[in-house]
Amino acid sequence: MVVLARDEANADATVSEDGVRCALRRHIPLALVGAVDPSPYADFAAVISPGFDEVVAAAERAATSPLAGHTGVARAALRTVLEREGIDAPDAEVSVLRHGTTLTVTLLPGVELDPMVVEAASVRVLGAVRALDRSATIIDVTLGHLVSAAP
Repeated sequence: MVVLARDEANADATVSEDGVRCALRRHIPLALVGAVDPSPYADFAAVISPGFDEVVAAAERAATSPLAGHTGVARAALRTVLEREGIDAPDAEVSVLRHGTTLTVTLLPGVELDPMVVEAASVRVLGAVRALDRSATIIDVTLGHLVSAAP
């Protein structure tokens, strides 16, 4: 993750913030701290913390929070598979976390799934996340719910 600590609010990016733009292009979580309003990075920050008292806590939250964009595309892919299979799972969720250049995707369908559906969902979700983030070296898709036994 990257921390941007600003001592003055500014609606424009500065030359010294090139590293932040590079990190965001690679989907690295951003903690925005200090003078945060206005900021061109507010819409992209995983964590926003006004002031400098909580820099370490903000950095830890940014590093351990699910990636919003990745989670959104992964959730949509999972729900597409479930709907196609006729599975009613309105609470199906996904969590995507970054650990260095590795993404861990956890499928949380909220219902038991046949192993073939798990496989289809995993492939579809992997493709959706890879299309969004080509800089991840490894994308590990896991299931956070028990799989039903094959018939």
